[in-house]
Amino acid sequence: MAVLESTKEPAYIKETAVFLREEAPEVVADATDEEIHKLVGAGIAQTRRHGIDDVNCIRQFILFMAWCGPDFDQETWASEILADRDSSQQSKISRLEDHILSAQEGE
Repeated sequence: MAVLESTKEPAYIKETAVFLREEAPEVVADATDEEIHKLVGAGIAQTRRHGIDDVNCIRQFILFMAWCGPDFDQETWASEILADRDSSQQSKISRLEDHILSAQEGE
């Protein structure tokens, strides 16, 4: 598990912006680099509040923000998952993803 260090945050923001352009082009196609960088920065702050510091988990959380909206973590289903103190970071991310993908299949 690689933890995001604050000194490496600027490079991580750029890398994650590239990741979003590759993984969610339909969502970020009209966004400027500055807007994506702002989203990534907000995502890093949100994951810190939820006790998530693994770089891969943070990146997935930010992808979920792109898919579901920047405040998806305030939805009841997401906040319950994120508040579960007995679950690991990876487990929380997996549960969030399962919920999101299930909801998309139901559409």
